[in-house]
Amino acid sequence: MKKLYFNLIMLTLGAAAASAAVPEGYYDSLNGLTGKALRQAAAKKADGHKAISYSSGTWDAFKSTDVKMVNGREAWWDMYSSNVVYTSEGHPGMNVEHSVANSWWGGTKNDAYKDLFHLNPSNSDANSRKSNYPLGEIATGTWDNGVTFVGHPVSGQGGGNNYVYEPADEYKGDFARVFMYMFTTYENISWKSDKSWMFEVGSEDMFKPWAVALLLKWHRQDPVSQKEIDRNEAIYRIQGNRNPYIDAPELAEYVWGNKKGEKYYYGEYEPGTEPVDPVDPVDPTDPEVPGDILPGQWVEVASINQIYADAQYIAVGESAKVAMALDTSSTPYASFFQPTAAVTIREADGVNVIDEPAQNTAVFRFIPSGAEYTAEITDLNGNAKGYLNCSAAKNVKLAETASPFGLSITSDGVKLDFGNNGKLYYNPSSPRFTTYTTTGQEVPKLYRKMEVSTVVDTVLTGNEEVVRIFNLQGVEMTADQEKLPAGIYIMVKGDGSTVKINKK
Repeated sequence: MKKLYFNLIMLTLGAAAASAAVPEGYYDSLNGLTGKALRQAAAKKADGHKAISYSSGTWDAFKSTDVKMVNGREAWWDMYSSNVVYTSEGHPGMNVEHSVANSWWGGTKNDAYKDLFHLNPSNSDANSRKSNYPLGEIATGTWDNGVTFVGHPVSGQGGGNNYVYEPADEYKGDFARVFMYMFTTYENISWKSDKSWMFEVGSEDMFKPWAVALLLKWHRQDPVSQKEIDRNEAIYRIQGNRNPYIDAPELAEYVWGNKKGEKYYYGEYEPGTEPVDPVDPVDPTDPEVPGDILPGQWVEVASINQIYADAQYIAVGESAKVAMALDTSSTPYASFFQPTAAVTIREADGVNVIDEPAQNTAVFRFIPSGAEYTAEITDLNGNAKGYLNCSAAKNVKLAETASPFGLSITSDGVKLDFGNNGKLYYNPSSPRFTTYTTTGQEVPKLYRKMEVSTVVDTVLTGNEEVVRIFNLQGVEMTADQEKLPAGIYIMVKGDGSTVKINKK
């Protein structure tokens, strides 16, 4: 079968979609409750879930819960580092990591120890560095790998511990909802008083006030992602229970937040009123719908997980709305990249979009090189022009040879790190893209060209000649089509072609 490379359509499904696959009546026992009683009712939903065997059983489960596609191959989804380890290689240099440290409670080999909701494949170095520290925001860093940050906490955090660990922005909500789940589900296990930096056993909230504030902050700033929805479904198929803070994000507000003390009703509708049916995903090829993201447009990249093989990317200085320009007029090429003319950046489906870049825009094609990347530079039509090169003199330019760089993406933008040769910046005061450091420079934003497969509005019958099925995050799903929850998927057919399908 030919290699599969596909780009994904960004869909805003809303909170209703997050709970679309929840079995009918699953959360009825929570209705009408408040505060601690509400949290304890949520805990009962996890009672009696199936605890799988640890270690080998966990890695088997991870094949369903924590795998993504990288360069057309399955790789472990590591939320603690940017290292790529393909599942076909086993899991060298990786651990099964407890996001809520198992040293925080006694009798460690219990159901909490084996609960998949807080277990993840993790780079072993990151696992060791984060130790058993609480979550927190870093004031002074002591170690980081661009994804996990360790250091001394900001004032008011840490619960008296000198160190905390801070996840990448794209995963902060994920970790917040995991901690909410764990301290809801396992309130009554033997928590250790000398590790009680975040929790307070027997209290109404279970968490200390600073921890409540932090978790709610991250929960609100980083809403439930498709990754979490898919993982929640996969764990439900294995363990038989769900994370209510993923299915019903509003629940956190009733337990700890701005609706604490109010009676909760699943879906936030009052008794006697009917829930609103989830809105069907908008067909992204229909130009009549305002705010659509259409084929050929360029969409801001928010996560390293949106870096795909053979996709096209452009670097943009956001303040001036200019892209890195392609200039092949001189020999040798100029020692830095000039900006293009300004382009229009608009918002669609909650993300920034560029409809039409300038004709002389330089286009990146990222090529993995071990733990780093190189970049081929093309024009907008995909014609190769050379490679991104950075010299010891901090000249970033177009050249015949490529320079490797570290690649990470934060809320600030894309970070291309050439080590001692500097990081890529846009300098608005002396307009250019370069690694030479001066004041007022900004990290550029990265935009990806959207390509769309055929959209087929159909119900899977189980009769299609299907080889593999992927969700919109690039995670391969079960081959048993009848077990797939409702949603949008990429289906790879027997002849190697792909179609986009909507299972209802």
